[in-house]
Formats: sequence, C-alpha cells, structure tokens
Amino acid sequence: MINVSSPNTPGLRDLQGEARLRGILQAVAEAVPRRPPLLVKISPDLSDAGLEAVVELVSRLGCRGLIVSNTTIVGR
Repeated sequence: MINVSSPNTPGLRDLQGEARLRGILQAVAEAVPRRPPLLVKISPDLSDAGLEAVVELVSRLGCRGLIVSNTTIVGR
C-alpha cells in the first residue's frame, strides 16, 4: 500500500497530483517488477477532477485498488 494521504505529514498530500503519483508508481514498478497487488491510499478531500485523475492513473498503471480514505482536513 502506498499512502499519499496522511494529513499529519507536511506535503504528503501533494503526492496525489497526477505527475508526482505517476512517478512514484512507475518507480515502484521498475524497482519491484514482480510485486504483490498494489493499493493506493487517498484523501477524502480530493476534488472530483482530482479523484477522477487518480482513478484513471492507478487503473492505467496496474494498481489493484484504492483505499478510501484517510482523515479529512475539512473543518479544521
């Protein structure tokens, strides 16, 4: 599981952007070609467009699913 959603780790949620997440997933695929099923844990605070981009990206790059979701920062 790759967690890009912790609200308690400064800057971590920036990794949910398409370009940065693509880089992470491609690096994992290169480093561990015969890996177990890979899941990505995302934030509940993604915009609809951001969620759509993440779903499309993880599907295209062979991830097995998403863990939805971590703690929200809405209302803080």
